[in-house]
Amino acid sequence: MAWYHFVKWFVRTVFFGLMGGVNSVGRENVPPKGRLIVASVHISHIDPPLIGSVFPRTLRFMAKQELFKFPLGILLRSLLAFPVKRGE
Repeated sequence: MAWYHFVKWFVRTVFFGLMGGVNSVGRENVPPKGRLIVASVHISHIDPPLIGSVFPRTLRFMAKQELFKFPLGILLRSLLAFPVKRGE
């Protein structure tokens, strides 16, 4: 989990420090524990790390299986992502 939180901090630092910030609305409505599904309008490859960096809880991401080829797959799994076969 330390790696996850480091990457979360790093992405937040890049977006808030170098890119001018991100507008996040409704975080106060996220329950502190229990199951939930977070679904976003996915318009860019940067959406998952950006959402993970501003979300108040640790997230597990599902990603298309094709992304799990070496070396990206190692990184994705280390950040709690799991592969999904599209169409199944």
